[in-house]
Amino acid sequence: MANVSRDEIERLEHIGKHLQIAYAGVVVSAAALNHQRAEQDDEIATVLRHCVAPRLFEQIERIDDVVARLRTGSSAAENPPETR
Repeated sequence: MANVSRDEIERLEHIGKHLQIAYAGVVVSAAALNHQRAEQDDEIATVLRHCVAPRLFEQIERIDDVVARLRTGSSAAENPPETR
């Protein structure tokens, strides 16, 4: 495996932080929609909570795992992240 620079690792961390912000936005939006109780808000909140939030969380975990392996010098190819 090619050497990974510190800048590349930091870029991955930066992407992870942006995903965390998006995840927080989804969670807050779902809660606000549930609180409003408008006609379709419950359905939209359910989609956000059960479809969008879990996918974002999975990607955050995958990026965190890759960054941790890269920082410890392990090859990501030795332990590839699980895909769904």
